[in-house]
Amino acid sequence: MLIPADLIASLKARWRIELAIILMIVVLVALWTAVTPKTYVAQSSLLFDGGPAQSVTDEAAPQDGVAALVATQADVLQSEAIAAAVVRDLKLAANPQVADQWRARTGGTGDVNAWYGRQLLGGLEVIPGRTSRVLAIRFKSADPQFSAQVANGFATSYLDARLQLQTDPARTYSRWFEDRTREVRTALEQAQGRLTAFQRRTGIVDTTNNNTDAARLTELSGQLTAAEAAAADAGARAGGGSTGLDVQTSGVVQGLRTQISAKTAEVAQLSADLGPNHPQRQAAEAELSAPRRRLAVETGTSTNAVRVASGAASSKESQMRALLNQQRGKMLALAGDRADLNVLQRDVDSARAAYDSVTQRLGTMRLQSEAPSTNVVQLDVAQPPMFPSSPNVPMRLALGLVLGGMLAAGTALALELWRPRVRTSGGAATAMGVPVLGSVSFSQSRVASLLGGRQTSRRLRSNETANVVRPAGAPSAEAPSQRQLLGKLLSLSPEAHRQIEHRQAETGLLFGEAAVELGFATEEQVRRAIELQQGFTVLPEGDERVDPLVVAAFAPDDPIAVTARDIRAIVTRDVRPDGSPLQGIAMIGIDDETLHTTVLTANLAVACAQAGYSTLLVDGGIGAPRQHGLFRLPNRTGLSTLLSSGGRVEAIAQTTAIPGLSLLSAGPSVPNASELFDRQRLANTLDPLRDHYGLVIFDAGPASATQLEACFGLDAAIIIARRNQSHARALRNAAAVLQEHATPVLGSILID
Repeated sequence: MLIPADLIASLKARWRIELAIILMIVVLVALWTAVTPKTYVAQSSLLFDGGPAQSVTDEAAPQDGVAALVATQADVLQSEAIAAAVVRDLKLAANPQVADQWRARTGGTGDVNAWYGRQLLGGLEVIPGRTSRVLAIRFKSADPQFSAQVANGFATSYLDARLQLQTDPARTYSRWFEDRTREVRTALEQAQGRLTAFQRRTGIVDTTNNNTDAARLTELSGQLTAAEAAAADAGARAGGGSTGLDVQTSGVVQGLRTQISAKTAEVAQLSADLGPNHPQRQAAEAELSAPRRRLAVETGTSTNAVRVASGAASSKESQMRALLNQQRGKMLALAGDRADLNVLQRDVDSARAAYDSVTQRLGTMRLQSEAPSTNVVQLDVAQPPMFPSSPNVPMRLALGLVLGGMLAAGTALALELWRPRVRTSGGAATAMGVPVLGSVSFSQSRVASLLGGRQTSRRLRSNETANVVRPAGAPSAEAPSQRQLLGKLLSLSPEAHRQIEHRQAETGLLFGEAAVELGFATEEQVRRAIELQQGFTVLPEGDERVDPLVVAAFAPDDPIAVTARDIRAIVTRDVRPDGSPLQGIAMIGIDDETLHTTVLTANLAVACAQAGYSTLLVDGGIGAPRQHGLFRLPNRTGLSTLLSSGGRVEAIAQTTAIPGLSLLSAGPSVPNASELFDRQRLANTLDPLRDHYGLVIFDAGPASATQLEACFGLDAAIIIARRNQSHARALRNAAAVLQEHATPVLGSILID
């Protein structure tokens, strides 16, 4: 069962196939697009405004009727009459091809303009705006120039037709309103003549005199009331005679009375003092008679004046009453004439209103019949399109990319489901049912340039000394503490240490390599420092006794050497079912026809020997020996000799340049190699060696049936798979076969 991570990794690993499929689909889409006839769409637009029409009629279309108006005009624009007008205006029927088509299809009957106009309607699309006054006109054809010409032709013909539809009815109405104008003018003149004749006969000129007479009557009535009140007041005063209030309050009368009273008092005083006959008293009496005569005269005069005023008030009252009666009689006499006058005036007003209305409508119709434009303007003029609207090249290319991507992904996933490969650690663990012990990237090791193929010696990322996925708890390839210790062993200053780390960050070199490159140490000094740091002997660079592929012998901080030590830690930590440590370990490669399994096994053997374990490395590739070449040893005798002829291993095993490491080479090729490994013969042969060697590492090579059978009976096996190359079924089958024959599988190692 594939996990999602494996599926994603398979998509990444098969990118070449996916890219080829996508490119193939895109090329097919491009060819399809190239052979598809191109269609060009040109667009013009019309704006329905209230400007010209409103200037004539002072009316504008309501906002809620805009949609209906634009939709109606869209239907008009798509009519056959407009299409025929486009053909006539553009003289399209003059084209010989159009004429030949018309004759071929209709036999020369009918109007060629109407026939070709119906053909144009097939490429016309009119799109009314939903909430706007804009109407879009689109025309499509195989010629961009023709598309723009016809789109503008429809706009122009529609404007001409709309102007004609507006002016022709206006001219008809204008003639009708001219006749009506003459009729209402005659009626107005007749009504005005009757009014004038009546005014001459009755003498009534102003129809507003009725209000003047009423005001005059009201004024006379008020004056009469005032005159009556004045006459009554004057009569009341005149009725009192000499004792009346006006007489008594006269200043002259009051002055004379005062003199008489004073003189009377003086006479009375003289009479009392001098006696009635005294000359002074008599003289005073004589003086008193003069004021009394004057008082009598003044009293009579005042009384006559009051009587005269009373008469005048009565006379004025009579005069005002007469004027009021005269005004009432006049108004009663004119009441009938004014009623007739009002009727005649209303006739004149009605005739004048009708005349004004008809005259105004006549002016409006004349303006509309002579209007140079309508309330519709061409907003956009169609231009020849630069790119075709069909086929839609971007959309087709996008669709091709999408379909290509889906087909590519489907193909990659189908291939993966058909023959799944080892992609991720989780997938390998799921396939075998045992854990993944670790992974190593050969491309990050210096052996990459020696192995060739698809590996590369150049490190992919800076600041990364070993791109290794190690088991949990495994030490880093080159931790900061290791760099610090190596720097102390090389007696580097802090500044030199800083420069070396900076160089590591730039190039991705190991600490020792960067120190040598910068000239702070020699290769020999770095090698000795590493020996002191790791606690085991490291061969000098260029030692020809061991192949450079066995990097654990030269560079313990190489990613492959670090991974070998990680595997060593796992192997030496695990135990057999009886509690004894593991001694016989088989290293089996899956779909590995290269040296990856052999190189990793050789480095594991070196790492075990460097840790102090007496190690025997057994090369199981009888038909294709390899290990003796890595350790620069002969292959005259070996495993094939031991299994076929017998003998002592100690006599056949060869000592390598690595202290504590012996090699049992594959030996010469034999015809019955598959029979040498049956019935656990190898395990039985190696079992007596447990007292001589702490670890026996068997390089089984590629996992064939023979090589798997050779591993039966060993203490444990480790399966080595190449990421993105080894098949998951082969990995699962190998693990199942080994476990079925009592050979525990410790786990797997993934090689990038």
